[in-house]
Amino acid sequence: MKKQLKNHIHFFLLSILLTSFILPITAQVVPSDLMKNCNQWKITYPTGEEDKTLCDEPNNEFFYVNDTNNAIVFRAPIRSDNGTTPNSSNIRSELRERVADGTVDIYWTTEGSHMVYVKQAITHLPINKPHLVATQIHGNKDDGIDDAMVMRLENSHLFLSFNGGQLRDEITIKSNYSLGTIHEVIFLVVDGKHYCYYAEDGNLLNAYTSGDPTSYLIKADGNDFVMDLNYDQSYFKVGNYTQSNADEEGSDTDNPTNYGEVLVYDFYVEHDEDNVSSVELSPTTIDLLTNNTYQLSTSVKPTNAVDVGVSYSSSNINVATVDTNGLVTAVSEGSATITVTTNDGGFTDTTEINVVDLAIVPNLALNKSITGTGTADGDNVATNLVDGLTTTRWSVSGYPQTATIDLGSISKIDRTELVTYSERDYQYTIAVSNTENDTYTQIVDRSQNTSPTTEQNPNINLFSEIEARFVKITVTGSETYTGDWISLSELRVFGVEGDIDETDGDGDGILDQNDNCPNTPSGVSVDAFGCELLSSNNFNIEIIGETCPGENNGQLIVSPNETRDYQLTFNGENYGFSTEGITIENIATGTYEICIEVVGVTSPYCYVIEIAEATEISGKSNIENKQLYVQVSEGTLPYRVFVNGSFKFETFQNDFNFEVNQGDLIEVKTKNECEGIFSKEIEFFELASIYPNPSQGMFSIPVLTTNKKVEISVYNSTSQLVLSNTFKVQNSIVQLDLSHIKKGVYFVKIHLDKEYQFKIIKN
Repeated sequence: MKKQLKNHIHFFLLSILLTSFILPITAQVVPSDLMKNCNQWKITYPTGEEDKTLCDEPNNEFFYVNDTNNAIVFRAPIRSDNGTTPNSSNIRSELRERVADGTVDIYWTTEGSHMVYVKQAITHLPINKPHLVATQIHGNKDDGIDDAMVMRLENSHLFLSFNGGQLRDEITIKSNYSLGTIHEVIFLVVDGKHYCYYAEDGNLLNAYTSGDPTSYLIKADGNDFVMDLNYDQSYFKVGNYTQSNADEEGSDTDNPTNYGEVLVYDFYVEHDEDNVSSVELSPTTIDLLTNNTYQLSTSVKPTNAVDVGVSYSSSNINVATVDTNGLVTAVSEGSATITVTTNDGGFTDTTEINVVDLAIVPNLALNKSITGTGTADGDNVATNLVDGLTTTRWSVSGYPQTATIDLGSISKIDRTELVTYSERDYQYTIAVSNTENDTYTQIVDRSQNTSPTTEQNPNINLFSEIEARFVKITVTGSETYTGDWISLSELRVFGVEGDIDETDGDGDGILDQNDNCPNTPSGVSVDAFGCELLSSNNFNIEIIGETCPGENNGQLIVSPNETRDYQLTFNGENYGFSTEGITIENIATGTYEICIEVVGVTSPYCYVIEIAEATEISGKSNIENKQLYVQVSEGTLPYRVFVNGSFKFETFQNDFNFEVNQGDLIEVKTKNECEGIFSKEIEFFELASIYPNPSQGMFSIPVLTTNKKVEISVYNSTSQLVLSNTFKVQNSIVQLDLSHIKKGVYFVKIHLDKEYQFKIIKN
């Protein structure tokens, strides 16, 4: 009996063990499991941190899957250590749209069709300021179109807001929204027209995909659309943008029951899937020296096409090759055509490549006498055009302008090279003469030039051998540069090879007649002037600008890596230094050229430096919905903000905002007290606006006051009083009805602590 019982026990234990091994192991559901494309979104957390890699992102306290595994929870607790984002003092746990593969943020225009669908429920609001935004279209902030269209809940009032009332009046969706109510919303933009669909019966998506969602439209002003406005820099946002913060919540900050929360059950976006219509390859032509490279630029249109992929090919790989990214490598002398072809539609464009070997004869124009027309821009004089440096330039305003080089004697020439400033594609001609004031013979016609230049790849002009002493370049325009400045870095003129003395005494590869350092040791790398090359990072140059206005206390600090006896030329003075480096102090503000060399061994290494003037704080500000938006354009970070003389916060952001009250004195100070103070006295009415204006009779007047009523007077253009009454203030708005008076221009006076006057037009 005991043996049988023992066997039964063994069998029972074995059954338990086997059962435990075959139980399914369920992985935790994470938010990306409920997203149609987790690459297409990034999130900003209430801490202010941003996360761009949401695929398989674990659940966290701000972004997690609910207990029933059917919704993503976006939670934003109000805490004293909350962070935020630029231009906002409120907190969020919110997704921001990116391109489909997640490589960059997406920006679209309101042309075409763009849609976001969200199934969600707003489940919790902050205690003291129970406001929250769920689902947004963002626009171009620089054009005053930031929160272009958002769905916003304040207490139980669910409505559409259009950049806080700046673009149009708010539109109520419902006035009695109950927290936790699951609803569907669609924001649709079609060629500037903004549509909103809203439903709580669960049928919106089916109705939309079947083509009959009309019954769910939110309508306004007798239209199916709620706003008709075109703008760019647009994108969708989904989740929870809680419209509160620690300042708003006061003593309830850090209360675990004080938070905003949205549950999102489903969401996705759709954009027009356009086909490629064209491709452009630039520049159209380019000159390259053998073994050099050049990166071509490709533009596929439209930019939101489904497949913007391209391929490249060369008509002659023995002359020039091209890689998959459009990088061209010059192989040998000759011409080749580079062709770009789109994957979608097979559209093509071409660039002509002209490859020329490096000149092996001296530059006859180097450091020769030169004159230029016009008035040079400061130190950017004509002599810079022949100084052998591509870091300097000749700059003069207005077309046409000429520069004439005197080679010193009549020489046989057959080649010129031009390096332009900032890779510009100037159009020009070059002519020569044996006497300065005689007739000039044109040898180069680039009057229709489309080829830009780089320091390594100049415009190369080859022509039949000709005798010349004076070489004149005349610049007449530019292919793509639209400014008035002519800025040329270097013009080189090369003699005929057979006329050159080919003696090279030190064997460094530089002919003696062009060798500035004729005794270079064997095996040393040299530059084009036969002088020893230093490593490209040999000099560490630090520039310290003026600390306070008028101090003229700038500094130049030079530290070398190699131990040599250096000479620094600065502002006409020579300074010697070695390994320990050199510091020059008390430098006045301005632009200077410094040159460093080992005399007789290296060429001068010249740099242009600028001792910047000390800044005085400057910027601009504006008020929206009791928020002061400050944009500091000049000043040393960090900025310290004071309200009515009391320190409020410190920030390293140039753009920031915070809540203010009527009559507050705002002061912004920089790190350096001597940079002054940016101050602003808060006057809500100075930027208030009446809308719509013009109107057929009903005007809305923002009145940010604690008064429940205000007195308003209306005068006609001849200063006659046509209306005077006391009006109720509801939600900081006064409704002024002038439908009973005739059309014309009127002046509205609002009587508070003082009078505020505005002009309106009655249609």
